[in-house]
Amino acid sequence: MYNPEWNIIYTCLATILVNLPFGYWRSAYRKFLFWWFVAIHFPVPLVVIIRKSFDLQLSFTLAPLLFGSFFIGQFAGKKLYAIVPWKKP
Repeated sequence: MYNPEWNIIYTCLATILVNLPFGYWRSAYRKFLFWWFVAIHFPVPLVVIIRKSFDLQLSFTLAPLLFGSFFIGQFAGKKLYAIVPWKKP
């Protein structure tokens, strides 16, 4: 049986997981540098692909959930970097 609520939950979880490494990567750079912007904007097409793979249309209900998931993933990656920073060789 098709259950759209579970698809929304899976999409939000996938969005968090996709953004986790990008938030980690973003923390290695100063604010507003080129790579800082890339780390924020590169996962956007990936989230669109994830949303379409779960056959969800962007709506006023789904957009805040995806935005929040995006933010949570970036924030968690930043906190992970604060705990275990990446050492450049």
